[in-house]
Amino acid sequence: MKPSPRAPGSVKSKSGLCNRTPHSLPGGLAYPGEKDTHIVQLLKQDIMTTEMDRRNILYTRELRGYERGLGQGREEGRVEGREEERLKNAANLKRLGVPIETIAKGTGLSEEQVRAL
Repeated sequence: MKPSPRAPGSVKSKSGLCNRTPHSLPGGLAYPGEKDTHIVQLLKQDIMTTEMDRRNILYTRELRGYERGLGQGREEGRVEGREEERLKNAANLKRLGVPIETIAKGTGLSEEQVRAL
C-alpha cells in the first residue's frame, strides 16, 4: 500500500490519523495571521465599527449635555435680564419722583430695594 501524500509541514500523529500543520486548529481552522486573514480582517472591522459606534454615542451624549447647558444658560440669562430691567425701571421712576411704595408695587421689588437705588 502506497502512503498518502501529506501537506508540507504537516505532522503525523502516532495513530496516523492526524494530518494537519503544527499551527492549525481542528476542523480546518487556522490561527489568526495564517490562512484566514479574511476572518481577521472582518474581526478588525467589527472592532473598529464598535469603537466608532461607542464614539458616536459619547459624542451624541456630549452634544445633548452641551445643548442642555446652553438652554439652562439662556434661561438664567433671561431671569437676570428681567431682574436688571426691573431695577433700571425702578431707578428711573425714583428719579422722576414717583413714591417708593408705588415703585415697589409696580416693579415687584421691596421698598428696601427701591430705597437702595
